[in-house]
Amino acid sequence: MLTTSGEHLLHEALVHWADANQRVEVVLGPSAAALRVLADDVASPEFLEAYEAHRRLKD
Repeated sequence: MLTTSGEHLLHEALVHWADANQRVEVVLGPSAAALRVLADDVASPEFLEAYEAHRRLKD
């Protein structure tokens, strides 16, 4: 649960994030999709498991 002030800050942050995200999409064009896939991989539990085991992430 957020305070009123916290809700306001969250809203502001989301507005700034959306603007930054749109800029990245424009700059990277079609390759932005590949960046999203990579970010999903790095954020996955499978990545952490592979990282900790010093092994390659399975394709």
